[in-house]
Amino acid sequence: MRKRRPIIVSPSGNLYGSEKVLLDFLATAEEDYEIYLPEGRLRRRIAGQLPQVRLRVFSRVQLLYPELFLRMIFSSRRFLYCNEGGHIRRIGLLARLLPHKRFFVHLRIAEDCGPARLRNLPDNVTLIVVSDYLMGLLPEMVRAKSVRLHDPYLASGRKGDSGRFRMSPLPKIGVVGRVTRTKGLQELAGLTDYAEAHGTELEIHLFGSFDPTEEAVCAFRRKMECYRFVRIVFEGFVEHMEAAYDSMDVIWHFSLTEPLGRIFFEALDSGTFFTGFDSGGIGEIGHELGLSGFLVEYGEGWEKRFLASLKRLHGQDAHKAFCRAAKKMQEAFSPSGYARALETLFKK
Repeated sequence: MRKRRPIIVSPSGNLYGSEKVLLDFLATAEEDYEIYLPEGRLRRRIAGQLPQVRLRVFSRVQLLYPELFLRMIFSSRRFLYCNEGGHIRRIGLLARLLPHKRFFVHLRIAEDCGPARLRNLPDNVTLIVVSDYLMGLLPEMVRAKSVRLHDPYLASGRKGDSGRFRMSPLPKIGVVGRVTRTKGLQELAGLTDYAEAHGTELEIHLFGSFDPTEEAVCAFRRKMECYRFVRIVFEGFVEHMEAAYDSMDVIWHFSLTEPLGRIFFEALDSGTFFTGFDSGGIGEIGHELGLSGFLVEYGEGWEKRFLASLKRLHGQDAHKAFCRAAKKMQEAFSPSGYARALETLFKK
């Protein structure tokens, strides 16, 4: 049988973190792939930028996996790769039906790492996690046959050092991502309450959508209208974030359980300072890039430490540290290195 293109399944047709990583991979991979995905922004982006990739659009998941079974059993394809964990149970069933094929599933969120989702996976399924933090969440029964591979980031290099990492006297602070409890809303509200109570002036811009039915979000919006010292601006979801990053002095991130933290990379690439907790994937990146001293330990009194972190960002020491980190990021998290590592894994 003649060689067929390897198959990739992308369960989401959106263009969020995992899909951006997939684009970076496809742009630098040696192989040409065949991708199954729903209609959406990802399909349009691939069609416009990567003509070498063969696209197959599916509309019903119930019909997708019977088709994949037939395409794999009657071809020389050795493996299938799924770029996120949403289809893990269906992949597991397919792997049982095709014991001589190999299956790779990328896990990028903590919810996909629990024992309920990973129970009874056959041995021909390899899990790929994006951080040591997620690796630690995996059940022991699957950890031994799992691989940690940091997601890549394609740096734009838009700015030289002279235009990077500058702080205004009253810095503009950006918070990027959905405004929700799972993304650190409780910590954001706690910090703004602390700043207001201590008369600390802050200007915070929230770049992300919010759920008007989530009571915690509604309560926060009502409360922020009463602040005197803390000014909060809801910018909403912004599709092209370059200008948003450029308009901010520092990006704050409040999730304690971020799997890796692409937002950290985006801030560094834009020349914008970043502060988050020394926890989860954010802490992992900070240690990898030599910026752990600019992250905040979570625990009693963290609010005071978080506000104090603004002062540490003024001056040449912070500027030099973040410039070094931005350059190191381009090497340690390069898409070409990621593509080589992933395709090497496929060939083993």
